[in-house]
Parts: sequence; C-alpha cells; structure tokens
Amino acid sequence: MIQDLRFGLRVLSKDRLFTAVAVFTLALGIGANTTMFSVVNSVLLRPLAGYETNRLVRINDSDPRYRAGFIPPNLYLELVKRSQSF
Repeated sequence: MIQDLRFGLRVLSKDRLFTAVAVFTLALGIGANTTMFSVVNSVLLRPLAGYETNRLVRINDSDPRYRAGFIPPNLYLELVKRSQSF
C-alpha cells in the first residue's frame, strides 16, 4: 500500500496540470455534494421551525368558487366567531 501511495504521488508530481485539474474536480464535487445535502437536510429532513406546530390547523371549504387553500376574509371572520373547538 505504501508503494502504491508513493507511485501515485510520483505520477501526480510529474504532471502538475493534471494534478491541478484533479484537485479542482474533487473540490467542486465535494462542495456541490455538501451544498445539496445541506439544502435537503434543512428543507426536507428537519421539521419546520415554529411556535407550537402541533396546534396548526388547515381550514378547507368545499365551495368550488374558492381556490384551494383560500378562504375569503368574511368567511374566515364568521368561522372565528362561531368556533368553539379552537
């Protein structure tokens, strides 16, 4: 194993341009991999940060006139006024 390492270092020291390209390629790959892992970890793997997230509620309306996830302000105020569960 030591002989293989010596041989590898000797070959890399002979051709400096190849060595620079190889080191640059490794650095770019490691940096890209670290960046992607950080993004995936923060967006997909960790839970959302917030105050009492176990109490979040989603309100849906079955009226087809309203977009998904949108409730008009007057309907929201009426729901707040009548709500006894929350």
